[in-house]
Amino acid sequence: ANGFGFTVSLQTNFTDTTDIDDFSAVLTFDNRDSNRICHSIPIKDDDIIEALTKRLSVVLNSSDPYMVISRGIAVISIVDDDFVAIGFEEDTYIVNEGAGKVTICATVEEGSRELGRDVIAELSVQNGTALDGEDFTSVAQTLIFNAATKTLCVEVEIVDNERLDSETKSFVVVLTSMDPAVNLSQNSISATVQIQDNDGGESFPAVAVTISLVV
Repeated sequence: ANGFGFTVSLQTNFTDTTDIDDFSAVLTFDNRDSNRICHSIPIKDDDIIEALTKRLSVVLNSSDPYMVISRGIAVISIVDDDFVAIGFEEDTYIVNEGAGKVTICATVEEGSRELGRDVIAELSVQNGTALDGEDFTSVAQTLIFNAATKTLCVEVEIVDNERLDSETKSFVVVLTSMDPAVNLSQNSISATVQIQDNDGGESFPAVAVTISLVV
C-alpha cells in the first residue's frame, strides 16, 4: 500500500483528570514520511499533593487489516512535584511542673498545596536539661495529615517530682518525615518545652530569741 493510518488513543489507569485530559490523535504514515512521527501529550501542572507516581497507557491501533502493530502500548509515568510545609505551631512551650502534661501541636502551614492524599510525619522527643523518666515521659507518634485534618496535637506527660531545681529545665520535640511530599519548615522543625519548677524552699515559723547580757 502507498500509505496507511492508525489512531493513537490515550487510556488512563485512574479515573480523575487532574493530570491529563482524554486524548486521541490520528497519525498517518505514507511513502513520503519518515518511519518516525512524534506527538506531544499535554500534562497538567496542578497544585495538589497526590499519589507520588501516576501511570497511564498510550495505545496504538489501526483498522488496516494488512498492518501488524508489534509494540502497541507505551506506559507514561507522571511524578508529582508538589510539596506541603509542616511545622510546630509554637517554637517554645512553657509548662508548670504541676500541670501534669503539655500539648504540642503540628500543623500544615498556610499557603501549602491542597492535600489530595495522606502525608506523614514523625514526632519524637529528645532529652535536654530535662530527662525522660525524671521530668517528663517521652512519646513517639506518627502524624497523618490530610484535607480534613491539617492540625494534630500530642500530649507529653510532665512528672511532678518533689525535687527543688535551681533552674528551668527543658526538652526538645522534633518533627521528621520520609514522605517526599513533606517539606519540613526549617523555622519550626523542632520546638522547646520549658518546665517551670513548682517546688519552693521549706519555710519555718519565726521564733523570738532573747539575749541577755550577764555582767
